[in-house]
Amino acid sequence: MSDAGERYHLFIVSDSTGDTAERATMAALSQFQGPRRIDITRFRNVKSELQIQDVLQKASLQKAFIIYTIVTGDLRKYLSDEAHRLQVSAVDLIGPLLQQMENYLQKHPSSEPGLIHRVDRQYFQRMDAIQFAVKHDDGQSLHTIYQADIILLGLSRSGKTPLSMYLAQFGWKVANIPLILNLAPPSQLFRVDQEKVIGLQTLFEILMKVRKARAKALQQKATMNYAMPDYIVRELKYCEDLYRQNPRWKCVEVGDRAVEEISADILSLMGLNKTRA
Repeated sequence: MSDAGERYHLFIVSDSTGDTAERATMAALSQFQGPRRIDITRFRNVKSELQIQDVLQKASLQKAFIIYTIVTGDLRKYLSDEAHRLQVSAVDLIGPLLQQMENYLQKHPSSEPGLIHRVDRQYFQRMDAIQFAVKHDDGQSLHTIYQADIILLGLSRSGKTPLSMYLAQFGWKVANIPLILNLAPPSQLFRVDQEKVIGLQTLFEILMKVRKARAKALQQKATMNYAMPDYIVRELKYCEDLYRQNPRWKCVEVGDRAVEEISADILSLMGLNKTRA
């Protein structure tokens, strides 16, 4: 660089947010030590030749250096050609990489701007949903269950937690609440949209088998109510009556079906896609 008092202008041009180009630019700038006056201007969502013309005119007037990430081949070429014609310095950060990857993978790129940020949003949405499911497992955090997309009800060992966590992987916020014999569900349940509520139904034989195995694993007596046949029969009857009294709730048969299959039924009943948009 020349005189420390001279001002330099860097233009970040992108058909999306420009985050990728700016990070790369800052990494490169860190290698140039000493005093300098550098103005960085970011031009986001540049998706037309008219926008490129506007950027290039400004760059020509300010003698700016352009760093760009544009995935559409025609626009990349237009920017490159026009920059050359106007004698504006410009570097294409993504074009050469896309070309080399296309040659290697033998597949054309989609040329759709912003895909990386869509992936990022989906990732963080899933993480939020998983955290929500953990915080709202087994009747916890009832004060915020109104934020749930889906609320699962069911007896102990009816698969509420595995279903919650599975659905959360696709971005759905799920709360689950246990149903206990002769104990009314929490009042907070009736203050939310009742169309969100899913009642899980299971079979006596399956619930009995699962509970006996659970009691054995925990080294509990098989004679406790939890695994007693007559107690389980009364629990199932209690659930049936409760579901019948709340006709807006939807019911799904659990049985010994796979989590994936049950989840598909839940989403179908609620008119939801597998992955939250």
